[in-house]
Amino acid sequence: MNRLVTGTVLTLMLSFQAQAADPITRENIQQVIDVTDTATKNRDTAGIGEYLSETFERIIEFTHDKYLAKVQIDKKKYLDLIDEGWPTLEEYDYQRDNTAIHIMPDGSSGQSYSTITETLSLE
Repeated sequence: MNRLVTGTVLTLMLSFQAQAADPITRENIQQVIDVTDTATKNRDTAGIGEYLSETFERIIEFTHDKYLAKVQIDKKKYLDLIDEGWPTLEEYDYQRDNTAIHIMPDGSSGQSYSTITETLSLE
């Protein structure tokens, strides 16, 4: 059975802590986003999980029949879900938009929020 599923992830939060005297910069956070995007495109669950904070949460919206479904999951559930799901995918497309990066005034931490659209075809 082939099914095409398109979902939009409304919130993806990555959290970063600076090392000792080195303040976090937007460029640092963008580099981590780029690494996790590459890991996602390569279906590398461990590579994705390496940079997700413990407070990570993902809100997934998708259509089922004629209804819009919304699910909120934490880091562990997200990583388990994608690790189990990769082998069942025939096709997968991933696109990140609307990225907002926020740095705390003291430069010790930062967060990013994005809209991610994933389109996949299941076996």
